[in-house]
Amino acid sequence: MVVVLGLAGSVQAARLPDWRCTHPDALFVDGIDGGPAAIGLPSGGNGGAYPGPVQRSVAVPGIGTRSYRLYLPAAYTPRHAAPLIVALHGAAGPGQAAAAAAAVALDWGPVAEAAQAIVLAPVAGGSQGGWIPPDVDGSGPSDYDVIAAAITDAAGAYNVDRLRIHGWGYSAGGAVMHDLNLTPLNTHYQAFAGYAVVASARALCPDYIGPYCEPAAAPARMPVAIRIGLSDALLPYARADRTALVAAGWTEGADLAYAEVAGGHTYDAAGLVAAWSFLCPFRRDP
Repeated sequence: MVVVLGLAGSVQAARLPDWRCTHPDALFVDGIDGGPAAIGLPSGGNGGAYPGPVQRSVAVPGIGTRSYRLYLPAAYTPRHAAPLIVALHGAAGPGQAAAAAAAVALDWGPVAEAAQAIVLAPVAGGSQGGWIPPDVDGSGPSDYDVIAAAITDAAGAYNVDRLRIHGWGYSAGGAVMHDLNLTPLNTHYQAFAGYAVVASARALCPDYIGPYCEPAAAPARMPVAIRIGLSDALLPYARADRTALVAAGWTEGADLAYAEVAGGHTYDAAGLVAAWSFLCPFRRDP
């Protein structure tokens, strides 16, 4: 198994000061010593290419070499640790996973520029362009190992704030995000400060032995945002997810955001902005 950045375990999320999202390049609000210091855990990486779209490869035990996509904003500098957005594409179709990952990374580009964040888009390994989950007992190897290895590789190549690794997933990618954060068997993959899903639902999660994708059984209550189209066939399931999260202790307006929007099984730029607006204030509690 691949451990993500040494952050496994029941670590909860905390909130950053409000200014941290309105001043993403600030170490202090009012200059050198006029405000509270930014809290972070820099990875210290300084060897990756930037800015713009980047492709990297990583060797994953039991799987081999796999590529993934990145987007580095123009303002990125190794001198400052940047938040990392791990963006998972939906089921892409045979031979289309790499293109789907590249498209997701570029779609997140405008948000990355404004937020001075790095976007990481892994490539699913399934023959039909979908994600390969662990075995029913949580063992691997699987695409979850690829996601973990890509995060570790990116943190070695770029200066990533280890406390601000955020997840986002579309459709099947959203189910993976639910699985990574809610399934106890997957605790060794978790590094996220919060995650957002669009056009997705826990009903798409893979089956395991024991509880899986159940908010009540989650090893940590990480902030989650759900966005679903009113004409999406998954709407009833997304509504059920909202109910299950609230019943398990999540609070709307705090660590849960839920939105039903016009449209079907898709995502758009406004939804990416909304996802980042929700995720930005959260960090892992060191």
